[in-house]
Amino acid sequence: MNKLVIMKEQQAVTTSLQVAENFERNHRDVLKAIDDLKEGVAENYADLFYEDTYTHPQNKQEYRMIYMNRDGFTLLAMGFTGKKALEFKLKYIKAFNEMETHLNLTSMTQEDIMIATLKTQKEIKQQLNTVTDDVESLKNEVDLSRYQKAKLSGLVRKNVMDAVGGKRSHAYQELYRTAIAEHWRAIKNHFNVASYEEIPKLKYEEAMEIAAMWHPSASLAFDIKQLNTQIEMDV
Repeated sequence: MNKLVIMKEQQAVTTSLQVAENFERNHRDVLKAIDDLKEGVAENYADLFYEDTYTHPQNKQEYRMIYMNRDGFTLLAMGFTGKKALEFKLKYIKAFNEMETHLNLTSMTQEDIMIATLKTQKEIKQQLNTVTDDVESLKNEVDLSRYQKAKLSGLVRKNVMDAVGGKRSHAYQELYRTAIAEHWRAIKNHFNVASYEEIPKLKYEEAMEIAAMWHPSASLAFDIKQLNTQIEMDV
């Protein structure tokens, strides 16, 4: 809890540095994201964020840093997506709850505790709605299933086999691997991923459609034709 949320002026807060570290983002990008929010929440900005500086441990220079309370963090974290980001959102929510509970119980009356409990329940409900939205978004980021990977791989192999002229063709011996690599490269480039395994699950049908439309590049098609024609002439 102490690593995520701290107490400052009797309020549970976190810092832009801590958010950058835990969400694996550049600190300057987190600062920019907060600055982008400033126009939309101009009147309430001071209630959400507090400008400060920190001293870099290496060069001893002072740099900009921003404190934020629960509401400020929630507003900022809405723009963070992905499975890992969701995990840290939940950890932050838990840390804020624990810190605020600790702060409140030290000075609250029984009536205050009851009111705070109702308020917390309402906030949790709102946060759960946000988490639900995040889970729905994550459905677009879940990788292909094993079955889908097998079907896509099978279609790629079939396309390449047809393109080179079958296993008995000379082009198969010389260019099958080259054609396989070119085919996968076309699919990965379409989805802008480093590996076909990173293709989102909900994009499976699109991936199959892209694969079905594949044809070897002009250069590769020429090499296949040359190899297979040469063999026919030799025979």
